[in-house]
Order: sequence, then structure tokens, then C-alpha cells
Amino acid sequence: MLKKAIFSDIVRYTGQPKSSVYQSLQILEDEGLVMVRYAITFKGPRKVIEITSKGEYLVERLLELASRLRTGGVA
Repeated sequence: MLKKAIFSDIVRYTGQPKSSVYQSLQILEDEGLVMVRYAITFKGPRKVIEITSKGEYLVERLLELASRLRTGGVA
């Protein structure tokens, strides 16, 4: 599982406007699912988004649920 990403990469990957990605990440951060920080890189400062252990747990549970639904298992 990817544990961190650069803001601009998320925008490019999703094809969503920066404002929409920012708002979504703000909600995830407020819920403690991701942590947003700035890092200095060779290309200048970058906003780095990292999933928290709470966020990892939620993703694992959602993937488990999706797998159960796909195979006809009980959620």
C-alpha cells in the first residue's frame, strides 16, 4: 500500500481540481486519516500527504469488505 504521496501527484492522478483535492485532504486530515506536512526537495517545497495508522486500518477494513461483497460473503 502506498503510504505517502505528493499533493501535485494526487491532483494529476485523480484529474480533480486542486481545490477539490485540498478540501478532501483537509477532511481526511481532520478525521486523523492522513497527515499533511511540507518537505524540502530538489524541486522546492512539496506538500506531502501520509496515511496514518488509523487511515491504514480503515483502508484495510474497506478492502476486506469489498472482497467479501465481491465473493458473496457476509459483511
